[in-house]
Amino acid sequence: MKKDWLAIKNKKGFSLVEAIVAVAIFSIITTSIVATYINVSGYILSSGVETQAVFLAEEGLEATRNIRDNDFLSLDNGSHGISSSGDEWNFSGSSDTAGIYTRQISIVDASAPDTKEVSSQIDWTYKGETKTLTLSREFSDWRKIKPKSFSWWPFNENSGCDANDEEGDNDGALEPDCSTDSPIWDSSEKHAGDSALEFDGDNDYVEIPDDDSLDFTAEGSIMAWVYPTAKKASLGKIINKDTDEVYYLHMESNRQISGGGENNNNANVSLRTKDKIGRNVWSHVAFVWDGDGLRIYIDGVISKTSANVLDTKISSEPLLIGDDFEGNIDEVRVYPTALSDQEILDIYNL
Repeated sequence: MKKDWLAIKNKKGFSLVEAIVAVAIFSIITTSIVATYINVSGYILSSGVETQAVFLAEEGLEATRNIRDNDFLSLDNGSHGISSSGDEWNFSGSSDTAGIYTRQISIVDASAPDTKEVSSQIDWTYKGETKTLTLSREFSDWRKIKPKSFSWWPFNENSGCDANDEEGDNDGALEPDCSTDSPIWDSSEKHAGDSALEFDGDNDYVEIPDDDSLDFTAEGSIMAWVYPTAKKASLGKIINKDTDEVYYLHMESNRQISGGGENNNNANVSLRTKDKIGRNVWSHVAFVWDGDGLRIYIDGVISKTSANVLDTKISSEPLLIGDDFEGNIDEVRVYPTALSDQEILDIYNL
């Protein structure tokens, strides 16, 4: 039999040339895959390292907030490290370390009185490259600084057609017809003071005319004491600005609490609790928003949070209290600033 010297066959039917080519192609593919894996792995590791740095910087600011809440005078100017003991944070040394990271909290006086500017700086070296990340925030002594230009309707009048703003200039009126079809004063079932207002859930409300001081945009806090009485509750609008509700605080039909509003781009942003408030009992409910997101509080404690951001559009319509709400409302407050957890708790404890 004639043998073709160019076609020396292997046992599995492949020529030696074909086997060599296959091995070469396999080597190229394997090398490419390994190189790609190494590059991707390096990127993931690098990204993870920077994410951890951001976390440590944010933790430094939150630790400083915790220290501020306990004692503002502990915010001494200078450089600090931090340490924790249980749920409490403390300053310790001039910096602290966590693995490859060094963290330093720097504190200086801010331009506003009773306020500190705090920077949380993270330094680290990874694969021979040194990097720095810094986050900053101002912290005020909230025990000394009264929130600016807030409005407070304690509903202590116990008679008449007016609901006076005891802190601002935004007095309200009982509507739609004070003498026959409006909320009524109740001096027996009140949370505090001389009286509360009782709403029948059928289009009676307190109307506060529009004012620039009620135009909350990137941050705000709205709250009230409520006493729902309906056996079968329906949607109750505790506080709402404008019929379009550029910001609002509601009791839903199952007595869950919701808060939200309408952004400048007309997109609705909202948040709803899983927790429910009781019937025929007083509950303090609050909705707060700022650049960090949305928060709802029930009886001074956070019930629900969201990272969504609300930046409400400006409205020329009035602020309404108690529209479609059945029960009593007392001690309504609105602030153009985002109050802290501790401030909400302090108001609850008043």
